Amino acid sequence: MKAILLVLLNCIMLVAGQFLWKIGLKEVEINSISNAIAAIFNKYIFSGLFIYMIATLYWFYILKRFDLTKVYPLQSMSYIIALVIGVLFLNENVSKNTIIGTIIIFIGVFVISYK
Repeated sequence: MKAILLVLLNCIMLVAGQFLWKIGLKEVEINSISNAIAAIFNKYIFSGLFIYMIATLYWFYILKRFDLTKVYPLQSMSYIIALVIGVLFLNENVSKNTIIGTIIIFIGVFVISYK
């Protein structure tokens, strides 16, 4: 159970980083290398990168303590969290197939984590 909670927190950080990137990318143009480099310093994109860095360090901690074969599949919770964030905060539309696929992922996470 502890591994699930730790990975869930990691997934939340990863999705938060992606969410910030999505917000930041609405404010910038990326049509050249110089624009792409400049985009890194957008406050949302930079914040997302920072959260990703923290999430990576946190992931190191998780990997040190638990079996890769148990915790890595649990990263699939990121897909579920991203779907919810996309719908609630980005007003994205999802298809019936996306919802069915997400339910299948949820079932898979449950099966993997069940002892």
